[in-house]
Amino acid sequence: MSTNFSGQDIVEISRKRGGYEIELTNGTELKLTEDAKPLTEQPRRQNGNRPRK
Repeated sequence: MSTNFSGQDIVEISRKRGGYEIELTNGTELKLTEDAKPLTEQPRRQNGNRPRK
C-alpha cells in the first residue's frame, strides 16, 4: 500500500465472494483475491465531470 498508494488512506474494506474490495481516499478501488493478491485497480468514475466538447 505505502509503495504504490502513498498518501492514500483506506476508506472501506468489503469482503466479497472470492476476495476483497478496498476503496482508497482518492476513489481508487482495489480488488484482491482471498490471499491478498491483486486482481484489478480501477479509478472510480464520477458522473458529470466529463470535459465539454
